[in-house]
Amino acid sequence: MSPITTIPALTGLLCGLSFFPMLTLWSRAKQRKAALKQEQQRLKNTTFILSGTIPDNLLINHMRSLCHLERQGVLHITTGRRKGYVLFRNGEIIDGFYRNSSGLAGFRTILKITEGDYYFESRQVLQPNLIRKKTVELLEDNS
Repeated sequence: MSPITTIPALTGLLCGLSFFPMLTLWSRAKQRKAALKQEQQRLKNTTFILSGTIPDNLLINHMRSLCHLERQGVLHITTGRRKGYVLFRNGEIIDGFYRNSSGLAGFRTILKITEGDYYFESRQVLQPNLIRKKTVELLEDNS
């Protein structure tokens, strides 16, 4: 065989050898993409976002984060046997309940709590807006 006729054969062989690793890489990339999509869907469907205890001003910081992320749901606050709620819709605080108070009074009472636990549950909120003040004003007044 002359060198001129072996070049196409070698080129074909090298192309064939490089095709299989590329096929493997493509297959792995497709599997990773499917796994990532499945994980994103799992995180999207979860209702549990954050939780913690109420020392210092962490509760207000978490409320700011929920508003910034435009979350919708209920922030549950538990102190002893008592429970309070702050409702969020599209990044705005629309209501607060604690003991016998609701609306702005309930929200302000919740912000005075110094110890306890909280967690956020992402869900649809159908409650009407009882707090008409903008969230930025609410959180700045109580910082």
